[in-house]
Amino acid sequence: MKNQKLVNLRTQQPTVTKQQKAKQQKQTIATQIAKKLQQMKQQLQMKLKKLQQTMKH
Repeated sequence: MKNQKLVNLRTQQPTVTKQQKAKQQKQTIATQIAKKLQQMKQQLQMKLKKLQQTMKH
């Protein structure tokens, strides 16, 4: 009975690691997207400030 459990654990493990890997990849992609969006937002805010300054003059 004990041996059977060990075999089951061994066969189940790869799928768990695959799922974890996929989860990690999704998280890193999400993080990269968030960073990129943050950069774009900052750039747009800078452009907007410049535009507002030129409009005032």
